[in-house]
Amino acid sequence: MQGYFDIVELYLDKSKYPSLNLNIPNTNNCYPIHEIVTQYLRGNDQEKIKPLVLQILERTDKKVLFTRTNRQKISPLQTVIQSLDLDLNKRFLDKMFGTEKIPNDFIISADEISPLYFALMTKYLFNNPFEHAEKLNIGNINYKNLFEPGLTESEKEKFHDSDISCVMEFFKNLENEIPKEIRDKRKEETKKEINEIVDLYIERTSSVDGFISYSMREPIANNQGCTALLYACEWDDVETCELLASAGANLRQQIGKTTELPLPNGNMLFLPNNFIHRAIYFKAWNCLEWFLKDNKNLAAEYMHKKEENMTWLVYFLLMQQNEIMQNPQKCLDTQNNINRFLPLFLEAGASLKEDTIFGSAERILSGR
Repeated sequence: MQGYFDIVELYLDKSKYPSLNLNIPNTNNCYPIHEIVTQYLRGNDQEKIKPLVLQILERTDKKVLFTRTNRQKISPLQTVIQSLDLDLNKRFLDKMFGTEKIPNDFIISADEISPLYFALMTKYLFNNPFEHAEKLNIGNINYKNLFEPGLTESEKEKFHDSDISCVMEFFKNLENEIPKEIRDKRKEETKKEINEIVDLYIERTSSVDGFISYSMREPIANNQGCTALLYACEWDDVETCELLASAGANLRQQIGKTTELPLPNGNMLFLPNNFIHRAIYFKAWNCLEWFLKDNKNLAAEYMHKKEENMTWLVYFLLMQQNEIMQNPQKCLDTQNNINRFLPLFLEAGASLKEDTIFGSAERILSGR
């Protein structure tokens, strides 16, 4: 913990300390493997630390790799995913699961999510740190799982949110101190590394639809739940959606319903929580184009499937109307968006004349 890696190296010399036991935790249930991968993640002399990580990994019992620390519920695998070291991730997975794939009931982190889901969270956090923090949270701590004796649930939440704010301020200051050319180069390197990690966890997961995340912090969630595919759709990550679909992800998956638009009668509109819905709601336009063009037969199934007397074309147009009302300066962009997607909806079988509770698409387009 203090960074005396020369001493660590001496302790690991079996000829001098043959009885050294690396499977004894401290009072926080933190084992040597937890701490050494944490030091590696922090970037402290990584060339020197990695051989120590591998030695400690070799001498750590398999069952220890499935443990989590008491306070922040951090598992070694979670930290290794964040390190973006593909080789280390492969070595940990091989020791934990052998040739088997990761089962659906294996979870990591305080938010109790699957390794694949955490890899995606890490990807979107690295690529979009400020947007990610505003949309979900930063790090992995679900305030309800936070180990702070004496704090009430509301106090834990307040503490967690203030902690997020401090970290984001630190990130902004740190980013401003780094020259732009260095930032851009590192961003490209990180993008490649995290994509390799995500690809690995898609390949090693037994069922990419087998884990559903429920988070009250997601704007659209309201306890509907989210698979890896729906999560990738939110971030308009077409490449990952394609990989997940190839790995067996179900593009027809629907997990509950959600509410967004007030109806003319004063009630709220509930629509299925599925891929096309998330693509429109989160303005994931590349994912929506991929769904309508490359999965045209599947998209056709949804074009006349009315939900609450609503079609997806009308819903798309209403969301564009709302965008103009909220951001009048984006009127031209929104019109270009309609011009881009209207032909794709029609090619997939949508009808301009089909009536809904808000009228037909033709009526909305005419402004009547």
